Amino acid sequence: MAEPLNLTAREVQQVFAEILSHGEDITWDLLPIPDRLMQNQKDILKCKIGEIFNHQFGTSQIGYAISVYIHTYIPSGKYTNGQSLSALFFVVIVKGVTEPKLAETNRSWSLHPVFRCRRCVADRGEGRSRSRDCCMIYVDQSGVYNDWDTYLKQTALPAGVMVTCDRGVYKLIDGQVELKTYLIKEGRSPSEWIAGFSPRNDCYLTSEGLTAALESPELHRIYSEQTARCILRVNELDHIRASDKVLYLLLKRLDGQKVDNLNARLLSESLVLFTHSVNNFRLASQMVRNATYRTSLSSHVQNTFDKISEEAMEATTKGRLDLIRSANVVPTKKELQNLLKTRGTGSCIREPKLPAEPSKVPPNQLQIRSINIKGQEIQLADYGEAIIEHISNAESFENLITSIAEHWEPDMCKLMLKMTQTFGETTRKEFWIKYHLPTESVLYQIILHTLKRHSSLDYKEVSQALPDILRSVRCYFASCSPNCPPEFLKKCPKCVGYYNEGTWHDDTSDI
Repeated sequence: MAEPLNLTAREVQQVFAEILSHGEDITWDLLPIPDRLMQNQKDILKCKIGEIFNHQFGTSQIGYAISVYIHTYIPSGKYTNGQSLSALFFVVIVKGVTEPKLAETNRSWSLHPVFRCRRCVADRGEGRSRSRDCCMIYVDQSGVYNDWDTYLKQTALPAGVMVTCDRGVYKLIDGQVELKTYLIKEGRSPSEWIAGFSPRNDCYLTSEGLTAALESPELHRIYSEQTARCILRVNELDHIRASDKVLYLLLKRLDGQKVDNLNARLLSESLVLFTHSVNNFRLASQMVRNATYRTSLSSHVQNTFDKISEEAMEATTKGRLDLIRSANVVPTKKELQNLLKTRGTGSCIREPKLPAEPSKVPPNQLQIRSINIKGQEIQLADYGEAIIEHISNAESFENLITSIAEHWEPDMCKLMLKMTQTFGETTRKEFWIKYHLPTESVLYQIILHTLKRHSSLDYKEVSQALPDILRSVRCYFASCSPNCPPEFLKKCPKCVGYYNEGTWHDDTSDI
């Protein structure tokens, strides 16, 4: 029997603030607009939306739901250099009360996911991108809202008292989440663009519903099996989905209590909501084995934002930059094998394994320090501190490094590491991008650009082309920057900030 959730509305928001925020900084997740999306980034966006919607719409409608939802990212893209800067937050609705303090302490609530998207930045000088006091766009299942006041007035949320963070920005002050309360009157009908989804399909979760998700015998049986067919059947269960279970585990009071029927693979897929990566199996494994769900996830996310914060402080001496978390675009190990298996003849004799004692190995700590290729031992430490220092997802990096070692010759693997070192130590500091570039993403782009232009993998040819390859990778990351050059920004008439209204080609036909 699952332990009933007994958190107040404030306690629920405290949990999400500890996972999704970084002190008083404002955080964003970066994804290119659909016409620029790489397949793995499409998977990240699909996973995020699917985790929120699939239990309501079912597998037959999820494709349409995703297509509709993707279009909601388009309004924000023209303000962020053709990219999407968004952040997930939650709205808690308490029915039957009108007093704000009573709402915060109420233990019967419904939970509604919302995305905020960046529009303006507070300063157009020195490449700064702080935007806490600026305009933001809000997206939920019922529509797109151009500012916070419009969202509060026109939202189709149920009537009651809303308990949430100010303008969708989680902020911790002395460890406590800062909250606002708003009286929501009877909600309007959903926007016309989402016609076809009836009001009964509103996507929200209740404290009772999250607890019930663990009590279903069918769900218990499905989670105990590990086949693709069972994974699909989970999506078909009405009002039950993998992320319901994850949210229950994060919100239950006793972090550390064992839950035997949890499958790590399904948990890892649901964690995409919080991690901005599809490679989360190591993190999920640690969470399952130690049952420290909230602590493990919060530490993992905070470590990532700590790295970004350190780089942001180095980039400016005044104020703070927005903390922008770029998506982990490294494919799964299986996808990497398909990409690399037809090229090269290397032979890797070492494969990364999940730690036997996960409590002693943090989920993002690099386990592999050297690679043996055809008898040659390659030490990562020989390629400088920058490579290891900027790793955001150790699982993805290890998948990359062991995959190229398995299929490529030792000299070519060394050359990939050398280019990654050069980019990390020099190239990334030469241009005005002010967001975190993980080592694994840089290495993956170097591999892709090498294969695109030098598919024969001739060592001499690739060595001579090293400056060109690095230049191409540099241009790629520059094109993905959400921060426009300061000279293109203009004053916003609605707030203290500045924005650039650009144009791009919208192509969502293959989503």
